[in-house]
Amino acid sequence: MKRETRSIIFFLVSLTLLFCSLSFGQPPAAQPTAKPNARPAVHPAAQPTELEKEIQGQEKELEQTRKQLEQKRKKARQLMGKEKTAFQELKHTEEEVQLTEKYVRKLTRQEETFEKELAATMEEVRRAREALRLQTELLAWRLREIYKYGRTSSLEFLLSSESFAQLLSRFRYLALVADSDRNLMQGFDRERLQLEESEAKLRNQLARVSALRNEKEKEKRNLLLLKKRKGEVANQIQDERKSYEEAAKELERTAARIKAVLEELEKRRQEELAKKIPTPQWMAYPEFEKNRGVLNWPVSGSIVGKFGNNTHPRFGTTTFNPGIDISAPLGTDIRAVARARVDYSSWLAGLGNCVILNHGGGYYTIYAHASEVFVKVGQEVSTGQVIGKVGDSGSLKGSCLHFEIRRGKQALDPGAWLR
Repeated sequence: MKRETRSIIFFLVSLTLLFCSLSFGQPPAAQPTAKPNARPAVHPAAQPTELEKEIQGQEKELEQTRKQLEQKRKKARQLMGKEKTAFQELKHTEEEVQLTEKYVRKLTRQEETFEKELAATMEEVRRAREALRLQTELLAWRLREIYKYGRTSSLEFLLSSESFAQLLSRFRYLALVADSDRNLMQGFDRERLQLEESEAKLRNQLARVSALRNEKEKEKRNLLLLKKRKGEVANQIQDERKSYEEAAKELERTAARIKAVLEELEKRRQEELAKKIPTPQWMAYPEFEKNRGVLNWPVSGSIVGKFGNNTHPRFGTTTFNPGIDISAPLGTDIRAVARARVDYSSWLAGLGNCVILNHGGGYYTIYAHASEVFVKVGQEVSTGQVIGKVGDSGSLKGSCLHFEIRRGKQALDPGAWLR
């Protein structure tokens, strides 16, 4: 009997020591296997989200545009004071304005994406704070319980067992309590770490947004100065005979470029007809001819350049305008005057951003000096569809739309076609 009693006492002491090793705040040397749904304390590298991928793509585009702008500004500084004519200076300023506008648009787009990311992170921080608050309340309650009853109560609870089976049952219960306490503490640490990571992420994003906004404001100020300088140089060109004559020559060169483009487009159209390449059915019939005198204006505004020969009131220089120039505020919608296919959409020296629409039957309309273009070559557009925004790219007349109607290479007076 004495041997059995000693064995039971030894077993009780062993169990008690084992329980103490499992008690709250003293995890055993060998950590338990993590539960499948538990969040790890150290987060593995996660796959980038769609928003993060979009930001990465925008950052690459932004860096390319920034490099182009830096190169253009470096070249402008090198040429400063070396310009032979105001027209040459205007050309360089125009190119810098275009690149700066493009850069500001990209900065705005990235700012909007950053704000989406920022909103998501702020929500993440809110959830983390709430989770930590709940975990803190639970932990505080458990600490109060431990303080109230003390650790010795666990040993007394074990030693007061009336049978060996009850002893084992109580020990299993206490082991579960200890395991729950350990998980509670680990959960608190986990939620605290998650909140710290989320707040650090939020601070980083706020700094990025702030830096981006500062960069955008700086570039907008640069843009205003460039446009002011461009206006001054344009006025200078209007006032200087030599510069004006050079501008007139540039208009002739621009007309030659348009002619070359239209010749290529007409050649391609004739080849499509000869080879019977599938084209929209409406292009096979000269429907555009029926629109004489009833076409809607491509943009609302006043005419600042009429069709035909124009004589400068001061210098007496005569130039031919193959279309009309319509003054309108920057950003005004440019609309297609009739159903068409986009045959050209690119930058053209002297005309800036330019779109040429093919209306079938050899008829084309030309829209130039756009600040933005929304259509691509090969795209079909409907009557009244917005194809771009009014700008002043390549313009000596400020913000306006240069509009032409052509049959083949022949320039037609838009005044006879517009209502």
